[in-house]
Amino acid sequence: MTTSSVFFIIITIKVIAHITDAFIHSTQHRLGSQELFSASTVINGDIRKTIPSVRLLEPIGNGTFGGVYWAEDTVTGNVLIAKSARAATSDALAQQNAKSYLEIEAYINSKLLSPHSSKDAVYQKHLAPYLGEVEINQTMYLIWNVSGEYTLEDYIEMDDGWVQLAKDLRLDDCDRVVLRQRLAKEVLRQLLESIAYCHSLGVIHRDIKPANVLVDAILTFVPVKSSSSTRHTFLAHSPKTNTLRLIDFGSACDMSGWTSKAGYRGQNKGPRSILYCAPEEFVDEEYPYAFDVYGVAVTWLRTILSEDKILTNETDTQQSSFGLGNEENLFEWRLAVRDFSHCLVSWEEFAVLHNTVPFGWDSLFGSSREGIHALRLLSSMMNYSPARRISASEALLGPYLNADCSAEAPPELPPAMPWSLSSHVQRWKKEREVQYGECRLED
Repeated sequence: MTTSSVFFIIITIKVIAHITDAFIHSTQHRLGSQELFSASTVINGDIRKTIPSVRLLEPIGNGTFGGVYWAEDTVTGNVLIAKSARAATSDALAQQNAKSYLEIEAYINSKLLSPHSSKDAVYQKHLAPYLGEVEINQTMYLIWNVSGEYTLEDYIEMDDGWVQLAKDLRLDDCDRVVLRQRLAKEVLRQLLESIAYCHSLGVIHRDIKPANVLVDAILTFVPVKSSSSTRHTFLAHSPKTNTLRLIDFGSACDMSGWTSKAGYRGQNKGPRSILYCAPEEFVDEEYPYAFDVYGVAVTWLRTILSEDKILTNETDTQQSSFGLGNEENLFEWRLAVRDFSHCLVSWEEFAVLHNTVPFGWDSLFGSSREGIHALRLLSSMMNYSPARRISASEALLGPYLNADCSAEAPPELPPAMPWSLSSHVQRWKKEREVQYGECRLED
């Protein structure tokens, strides 16, 4: 028997094993989710317990399809977050979409926060602590423990917000240039860890942007009106973890199913945020996980390069004064990159010559070895072709975020199409690249 025949047999056995495992996994989730939307229950792994009583407090805000409130567990006194379906208009289709997005969000959160392996807790810390659903006055609410008050969008809008973000992520004070470089690595690592975990379970978020990344660092005081109309505060009793948490899975979809894909409505359909979505605009069924990777790249850049002023440091005086914190600047930058066929290296060469590089760019993507690695990674994450875009797991093990070769392999990706033999072969090859790729220590 030839070597190629043995290799083919090994691949075939592995693929059959993967297909069998995927079918069993999909069936378990389908059967386990039949009672998912029952009222007054909390899902915690395989354990369900009743929420004795939840009282709504002050509204936090309203989105296009949902309303968010402070709430209180009247038994423990803990402050919670509650979300209901609420369309911005009275249109019947909008109301139906709001209900659909809430149901998807409940399903996705339950799946992501259920125990799957002993390492899940490492990655679940990057998700909001979901408790389950409860019915209040004949309205269904999704319930979370409080885990921070400000999103990355809030930090972007603050003066020196990236410096405050660095403090809230427990990064030591140091020179501003060094601090920005450390913050860049930490933010990107945590964002990639969050989607690597989601992708390992077949979940694509589809709406990654600064407003959907919560920073679990600030103790929250919740204003409440008492019966006498005087105001007092409740202190949220959830310990801060100083981590980033991915929130708002109403636009998400689960691509791991065989017969149905929760939240996925087909090619060229589905929600998206134009400023942050990939060039393909919709999830490609053959390469679905690449969609989130592009969104992480744009979110990361806008967070780290949010300043639009010139520092007094002499090395910075030749840089442009605009950053990417302003969404108009971000839009113009994306158009500029598009004009160079999404090749960041070509765009950078032109921008340097014309002094149109965003403020802070050179401190991240300069001529140092680390800067070169950072630009290569960003280019891979923003590759025009989803088939050639790097996965979150590969990015976490690459030289920019894993220079000392100490990182453990993140959760493996499931096949994009469970019924497809070629999809399983592709997934197996990708798994080998991630887990057995050579990591070289830099001199």
